[in-house]
Amino acid sequence: MEVYFPDGTCLKEIVLQARGIGENPLTKAEITAKFRLLASKVLEESRKERLMDIVFSLELVKGASIVAELTRA
Repeated sequence: MEVYFPDGTCLKEIVLQARGIGENPLTKAEITAKFRLLASKVLEESRKERLMDIVFSLELVKGASIVAELTRA
């Protein structure tokens, strides 16, 4: 990307991998913000927050049934 300013200055940036892919991962805060934005369209607040808590601690979850329950319409 190149950005030209009225004074003639040009800033260039080359991004080889899109944000959130491979060597350019999203931070936990960015993942959380994206999840909240997208999930707010289909889940009520309490289910959305509970699902997010579970997903961030999947290694402690004994089975996937709770995830299925929280994402069921």
